[in-house]
Amino acid sequence: MLIDSHTHIFPQEYRKSHESILKIDKTYADLFQKDSPPADAESLVGSMERNSISKSIVLGMGWTDYGLALDINDYLIESSKNHPDKLVPFCSINPAWGEDALYELERCFNNGARGIGELHPDTQNFDITSVAEMEGIMKFCEAKQLPVLIHCSEPIGHSYPGKGQTHPSKLIHFINNFQSNIIICAHFGGGLPFYSMMPEIRSSLTNVYFDSAAAPYLYEPGVYNNVEQLLGSKHLLFGSDYPVVSHKRSLEHLMRSEMDSDSFMDITHNNITSILSL
Repeated sequence: MLIDSHTHIFPQEYRKSHESILKIDKTYADLFQKDSPPADAESLVGSMERNSISKSIVLGMGWTDYGLALDINDYLIESSKNHPDKLVPFCSINPAWGEDALYELERCFNNGARGIGELHPDTQNFDITSVAEMEGIMKFCEAKQLPVLIHCSEPIGHSYPGKGQTHPSKLIHFINNFQSNIIICAHFGGGLPFYSMMPEIRSSLTNVYFDSAAAPYLYEPGVYNNVEQLLGSKHLLFGSDYPVVSHKRSLEHLMRSEMDSDSFMDITHNNITSILSL
């Protein structure tokens, strides 16, 4: 039973308004090209069936536009109700919205959202290292056992759409501020697992998970084995970043790592099932 921990979907009508949304929302414009419109729930479910994926976590984009965020949050929740055995919704908020962010988080939670994500500190213009800015949201998530998924980037290496400044140095500051929260660092945490040879870093990662979203764009397949050797398979989650990366390509990349069956089950099923009590 494969579970994809990192996907994005949008209402069908967003395909028609794709170019106008590029002008409205900075995060959307940062990640999608003019000729690369998004996919909807039915497209995702179809791809899941073709690639033997049983469930997907559907995420927001770290919207900068408040109206778009609410619209997409409603769509994610509605889609999960239309496909209750296949889709699990997170919600998109921006900590910079203050009380409005908390209101939207509580509203989404009461309607079935199972976590926050994806947060984009760079395009959403909030300070992930600020306790004051993050505390209200993180306290709510801690109390409700909601994971917080955050977009991460490497401080070096090749450029790509969406690469930002949320580097391991900022992430570890954020993690240390909120040790009791469940935190998911997207895109292998911008390389944060590789610093876990430092005892003080490793000890901070007890409640932290790293997903493989967009891995074929970033790393060789051996990245799974290397992170497993450093942290163990219990801290890894399979994520495709669909539709940015296809399920087929993501799964082929994972399979080339030739992980043993127990580790494979942890990464593709056991860990996310435990986090969300699926």
